[in-house]
Amino acid sequence: MPVPKERMDAQESARRISGRIRFAAQAFFRWGLMRRSLSRDSDARNSERKIVDDKLIAVLVGVVAGAAGYWFTTFWMKPILQYRELKSKILADLIFYAQVTNADGLNEQMQKLYERRVESNRRHSADLSACILELPNWYKRWLRIRGYAPERAATHLIGFSNTNEHPEANRRIEGIKSALGIKSEMI
Repeated sequence: MPVPKERMDAQESARRISGRIRFAAQAFFRWGLMRRSLSRDSDARNSERKIVDDKLIAVLVGVVAGAAGYWFTTFWMKPILQYRELKSKILADLIFYAQVTNADGLNEQMQKLYERRVESNRRHSADLSACILELPNWYKRWLRIRGYAPERAATHLIGFSNTNEHPEANRRIEGIKSALGIKSEMI
């Protein structure tokens, strides 16, 4: 049975419209997928950028922490540790050379020991003076608050190296001990 031409035109136009609607729906669906894909790509790029930003921040924090640690150890802790080590050496030498105040009338070995004491005291005075210059200001203030005066100890060490008399030597030793905060009873 033949289909009337009007109906055929209606069917054809419905098919065309449905084809166009289908095409538009497919295009819209593809565009939505593409948009989601693009947003996923941008999310991926953002997360990659965030990972890079996090790594950059971690590197910068590491560099800053390393620089601060280097500065702290080099300019604060190292001079303080040198000062404390020098203070221990001064105490050790005061104990070691305690019996050699005056070399007059002593044997050759004791005279050499006296000369080493004089040289040691002068060396310690020079080292202490140089060490004081390197100490951080806050540590110098802390020493002053506690009643210590390393500058005065350096002066007493030079005076002790020039001393030949027992009473003067004992006064210098007590001055060194009080200026450095040494509480040893061995000398």
